[in-house]
Amino acid sequence: IISPISVTAIPGGEISGYPVENIFNQSGLSATYTSGVTDFSSFVTTTTHTSPSASGGYASGAFRVTTIDFNFDFGEEVSLTRMALWNDTDSQAVGPFSLSLATDASFGTLIPLGAFNATQSTAPVPAQVFDIADATGRYFRMTATAIDETGILLNLGEVAFEGSASVSGTISEPGVFSLFCLALAGVGFCRMKRSA
Repeated sequence: IISPISVTAIPGGEISGYPVENIFNQSGLSATYTSGVTDFSSFVTTTTHTSPSASGGYASGAFRVTTIDFNFDFGEEVSLTRMALWNDTDSQAVGPFSLSLATDASFGTLIPLGAFNATQSTAPVPAQVFDIADATGRYFRMTATAIDETGILLNLGEVAFEGSASVSGTISEPGVFSLFCLALAGVGFCRMKRSA
């Protein structure tokens, strides 16, 4: 599991006690994970959520707003492959939603990663898992609409992502070995020059 470091909801607003951070802070889950360590498949198979309407979830605060953009910042480039969603237990739960990769923090340019349909749950809420078109980036958007689009709220329990930190900046083992050999050759050359 790889966790974002922040999320914003657009349009903004939340019901008191149901902040947007609840969708990734593990507050309503029956178990906790460690980002970058916990196995995604095992975790989502066994972990449930209390009803988000009861505690540990998000509820949109703007009256009659049932579609929300959730903008995630992972703090570094990550590669994502799947997403788990713990939904709500009534018609204010997430129904259709999409995921996109944003090219920068302004979320001005979005690359679609898939459109999905979540279903209303019963408590304790199990995870629903969705395959994402594999993508690497720092910023991702989830655009979610309530099952009842004519309602007054959108409620969501938690999301979690399967992925890893991007390895684009690392040096491969053969590259490290080559640098080590060059350093040894340099030391040898310096010694030869000194003894001459």
